[in-house]
Amino acid sequence: MKNIDSIVTLLKQYMGGEISPANSPELQRLIEQYPVIIDIMKEVKDEESLRKSLSNYILYTQKELLQFEDSIIAQIHARHPSPASYRQTVHKSLWKPLLTAAAAIIFVLLTGYWLWNTSPSSNREHTSEMHTIAPGSNRATLTFSDGKTIVLQGDKSGIKINNDISYQDGTIVLSDQQEKITDRSMLLTTPRGGQYFVELSDGSKVWLNAESSLQYPAEFSGPTREVKLVGEAYFEVKSNAKKPFIVTTNTERVQVLGTHFNINSYSDVDLSRVTLSEGKVRVAPLGNRTNTQILTPNSQAVIKGNTIEKITVNADEYIAWKNGEFMFNNESLSSVLQKLSRWYDFDYSIAPALQDLKIWGSISKYENFDKVLRIIKITDKKIKLNIKGKKVIIMEDK
Repeated sequence: MKNIDSIVTLLKQYMGGEISPANSPELQRLIEQYPVIIDIMKEVKDEESLRKSLSNYILYTQKELLQFEDSIIAQIHARHPSPASYRQTVHKSLWKPLLTAAAAIIFVLLTGYWLWNTSPSSNREHTSEMHTIAPGSNRATLTFSDGKTIVLQGDKSGIKINNDISYQDGTIVLSDQQEKITDRSMLLTTPRGGQYFVELSDGSKVWLNAESSLQYPAEFSGPTREVKLVGEAYFEVKSNAKKPFIVTTNTERVQVLGTHFNINSYSDVDLSRVTLSEGKVRVAPLGNRTNTQILTPNSQAVIKGNTIEKITVNADEYIAWKNGEFMFNNESLSSVLQKLSRWYDFDYSIAPALQDLKIWGSISKYENFDKVLRIIKITDKKIKLNIKGKKVIIMEDK
């Protein structure tokens, strides 16, 4: 692959009208292989943005994707941070057609309205059906040990547990005068298509992903701070060396003093992942607590049954959901669909031959679902989509 300066110079000359496909064989090859580059260049005007985007692409993708004869792969990657804990991103890229179907790449263009608006109407299949599938939102219920359940407000992003239970803006959900809260155990539950935040009584913060639940006491009165998780959550634990924070799932036990980490432990997945972004944690399978692993930042414990393996990862990929996006790095199409279906709340079926297509890229969690499906469709020419209500059927077009 040519160096970044050469690529930026080529694209800048094209955008400035200094060269054209007719007098630049290299540009001609680029456009022939990737026709959508014309639309991309119409939107990108800043040289520094090009340079930064190409640098980010090289840092993000794996080495083998950068080695390809004399073609050029360009990824235009622009981030637009938003306030609070959720940010939306725009990732625009091209894919390498020389890869086999088993290693196909989604070149993610979500959040980029320009591409969808300039695409032919023939590509917009099943539009009416896709409007029935929408991104998730802040949705959750709070259930007490006596069975009482409160439906939490969707226009609020989270709750705080103190003497009272309140939303983050201070609005009271339930006061200690109304109910004896400090004596209660609570279960925060999100449905498919839901997410919610809770600040626990010790000041620890938990972001709960879709189709998940977190059980915790109103007050940590014992020698430890223990909670139980089903599904996925990101934790920022308040440091307290005298009172360890312990998270148990159906498969593992995680012990910390004060740290930031993510746990993905859904009951319909045969393995669980604990990913550390800051601090240090000790992880052990529930059925074999002597088999422990100590995690440091950018390491991950993969638990399956009574086995545990520690691997090195990019923690940002595994906590991206908490910041308002999905990031996929060499992930199978079946795994990607499983995550998307929880957030967008749809059912799906996928042809066996397509399940292992590999996906790279990033999408905003708040993107319209029609654009999500269009990206899936262009991953491989063999993909054929059929939408029936909230059921997505991915078939092999033979």
